Amino acid sequence: MSKEFILSLVPTPLSNVLRTFAAATVGYFVIVHYKIIGIVLRTLRRDLTGIIRLAKGLTQLVVAQLRNKTVGDAFNQTVARYPSKICFYFEDQKWTFKEIHELTNKIGNYFSAQGFKKGDVVGIFMENCPQYAACWLGLSKIGVVSALVNTNLRMESLKHSLDIVKCKAVIYSEELSDAIQDLVTGGDLSVPIYSYSKTGNVAISKAIEMSSALKSASTEEPVSSDKVNFTDNLFYIYTSGTTGLPKAATFKHARYFMASAGGHSLHDLVGDHIYKDFQGYAGSTTKTEQKIARNVIRPGDLVFRSGDQMVMDELGYFYFRDRFGDTFRWKGENVSTTEVESVITSITQLKDCIVYGVQIPGTEGRAGMAAIVDPSASLDLGVLASGVQSKLPAYARPLFLRLTKQIETTGTFKLKKLDMQKEGFDILSIADPIYFYQGGKYVRLAVPLYHQILSGDLRL
Repeated sequence: MSKEFILSLVPTPLSNVLRTFAAATVGYFVIVHYKIIGIVLRTLRRDLTGIIRLAKGLTQLVVAQLRNKTVGDAFNQTVARYPSKICFYFEDQKWTFKEIHELTNKIGNYFSAQGFKKGDVVGIFMENCPQYAACWLGLSKIGVVSALVNTNLRMESLKHSLDIVKCKAVIYSEELSDAIQDLVTGGDLSVPIYSYSKTGNVAISKAIEMSSALKSASTEEPVSSDKVNFTDNLFYIYTSGTTGLPKAATFKHARYFMASAGGHSLHDLVGDHIYKDFQGYAGSTTKTEQKIARNVIRPGDLVFRSGDQMVMDELGYFYFRDRFGDTFRWKGENVSTTEVESVITSITQLKDCIVYGVQIPGTEGRAGMAAIVDPSASLDLGVLASGVQSKLPAYARPLFLRLTKQIETTGTFKLKKLDMQKEGFDILSIADPIYFYQGGKYVRLAVPLYHQILSGDLRL
């Protein structure tokens, strides 16, 4: 081996310096950013899986748009592939895709024969069952928009939900007859009503029994005089009424495909040609504007204000913490303190009443609590319990009740909630009598019951 070749194998001082510098740089980066590197490694599989699924979903979404596909079209394709497979297991029944397909066609053809057309709205007020899905799917085939009404709503809230989207008919399940009967008796429901009954009996005289009405309807695919499109409205979903009565949010066929293809993340990937506009709430531009903040990050931008306070962990997962403003969340629903206060005031005819959320150990969100000024101790708790049960959905009924002689006011004569909210329902430190909603009535919150609630022994 030549001398020149041997010398060439000996590193120069400069290369040693560069190698040392590179190693030190890598070491420094690892030491300083070890948390980030660890998070990347821990979430790499999740993120890659998500990217693959999004790419697949994006492809399906673009194809659906190009073919002007509707949810009814997608369901028909599934029926063609799996006609005999089970679509729904419900109680002791099994429904195949073909059976559900025929039922949806019957519903579409029946309502088309009754004069319903594209753009009309039908309220669906039903408990969970296969017929629920068949109703909105069948109506969508003729372009009729379904209003999916919360089954917890009663009286004014229920009437408002049907009125705000201008329902031309209502389909309800037998279990909810009492709520519909209240509206009929009060003269607040003049549109045709249809009852889905397990027994075939109808509790409301003016109601049409759906199963009987559909017997003569055709099982052939319904044909709409006005073609149903990818961008047409599919149904309305209601908010919980955090700032008053429920509001109806528009849900289009396109939005349904987006949800099934991977959710809102696809919106950023697809761009404006798939989902152009923020739809807002049905029938109320004012309510929509109240939920939009402008010029937040840069001039001209629009931000939707959800009202939820969220926290994010180091892996990028978000968790609900609380609600902003005079609202709180209980049982997965948003509760409007304004609405509950209004209902209680109308029942009690007392001037001062405040409603707020209180935390209970071991539960998510806040339970409702009402403080009512009752200096003469004349409040009829039985009437109050009956009133909130008939006028408020279950999640909005105050779980705790505090009767007090007065509520402090601010300098501008507004009732002060914060101090009472901090005190919660602690009977060991509050002199005012506190009651607990149990078994459809308000009972005095005694020490044994109080400890049952705190320990979680009492199911709420």
